[in-house]
Amino acid sequence: MIFLLSSALLGALIKWADWLVDEEGREALPLASYGVLLGWLIALAPFGQLFLAATLAQLAAGKIDKRVHQLALLLALLPIILWGAPALDWWFFLFFLAAYFDERLKHRPLLPLAALLTLNLDYILSIALFDGGYRGTEMILRRLAK
Repeated sequence: MIFLLSSALLGALIKWADWLVDEEGREALPLASYGVLLGWLIALAPFGQLFLAATLAQLAAGKIDKRVHQLALLLALLPIILWGAPALDWWFFLFFLAAYFDERLKHRPLLPLAALLTLNLDYILSIALFDGGYRGTEMILRRLAK
């Protein structure tokens, strides 16, 4: 349960960092600490390979282009080095491709659909909660900005 709730927190922190950098033009380096949470989820959560695939797809698509996200990626390595990377199966490749091609779409439906295909509640709920945290934070920040 703590891993799933952490997925929502991770989505919220990533959106907050995006917002500060993209919308307010501020440096958000302290928020890069979300990378430790990301690495912890990759290393220990039962859905770690989904988050690893999504992270590597973001990197391959050139989306990790702000310093806050680059630092977060480096910080994500710490828990992975400490606890190890998750075991990968063929779902990893589907998750990677879905996340990579999601970067070309506005609403990013492919990774959640790939998670649904697994029929695994850990994958389904983790991406749903991540998206909920990300989109919920975006809605809150837009309202506060008015």
